[in-house]
Amino acid sequence: MNQTAVSLEKKEKIALPEIFVINTKKEYTIGEWMPIWFQIYSHVDLKDSTILIYKDAYRRLLVEYPEVNNILLSDFSPITFQMILNSLGEKYAKSTVRHIKLLFNKCYRCAIENKLCQENPIKSSIVPKNASEKIIEGLSSQEQKKLEDILLELPAIDDFILRFLLYTGLRRSEFLTLTWSDWDNKNGVLNIRESKTKNGIREVPLIPETSAILTFLKFQREQAKTHSSYIFTKDDEPISKYHLRHICSKASKMAGIRHVSPHMLRHTCATRLIESGADAKTVSDILGHKSVSFTLKTYVNIDREHKINQMQLLSKGKF
Repeated sequence: MNQTAVSLEKKEKIALPEIFVINTKKEYTIGEWMPIWFQIYSHVDLKDSTILIYKDAYRRLLVEYPEVNNILLSDFSPITFQMILNSLGEKYAKSTVRHIKLLFNKCYRCAIENKLCQENPIKSSIVPKNASEKIIEGLSSQEQKKLEDILLELPAIDDFILRFLLYTGLRRSEFLTLTWSDWDNKNGVLNIRESKTKNGIREVPLIPETSAILTFLKFQREQAKTHSSYIFTKDDEPISKYHLRHICSKASKMAGIRHVSPHMLRHTCATRLIESGADAKTVSDILGHKSVSFTLKTYVNIDREHKINQMQLLSKGKF
């Protein structure tokens, strides 16, 4: 037997994973195909955080319409899907409804490529206008002061975490994955990798307070001779989103203000920058947004006190 024949014989004996026999079945229900899509296709071009968002949106859909799982891919009609979106739009934010539509479009695209159905029945569906926009407002100046006043009462690492989020405007996912290699101490910036900017990396300038936090944490790391590559750790493990949620809740109660989330701190950072006179284009770049209009529309909510002070400029003739 020649070498080629031996090679072919070995290949024939390799058992394909069970997942690769999907085309042996003629028809799939949505409930059968969706887990396959999540397992094989979702990680190809989506971040883990986006996949979690899609999974949560799908979970919400099934809470309202569990029977969707039993519908064959080829039997899901445009009018049925549109009726579902319309109904969900009365209960959930527009972003959730939009994620459901995006998820199903991606799933159907892959199903068509695998010849499990001939067309995408929901490609022309529309996210209803009546779906509410989820509004997250940053802290007012007074709320921020109350929060900052109690931070020293927290464990040092928790104090550092909340200050860092407040003074950098990082996304939660960006913060949790910060490593020491992301800190450019010489230039005083953080290099945020896998950002939504065109080149994939954006620079976030550091103010003295955040630089001091990093310097102290690095000193602690060297003294303890730990080797974790992550900047913010607890017991040498990266800070978890659950711990982050816990300290946000704890700090909110201690400060006597509404519940604070990492995303609210991001909004607060953007708002304070604009109120302090930073130009919108720069703020948009720092936050990693694709457009200035998105920054101003979504992330900046000027508080009442600042608007009152600005109006007084008119009386004082300072315009």
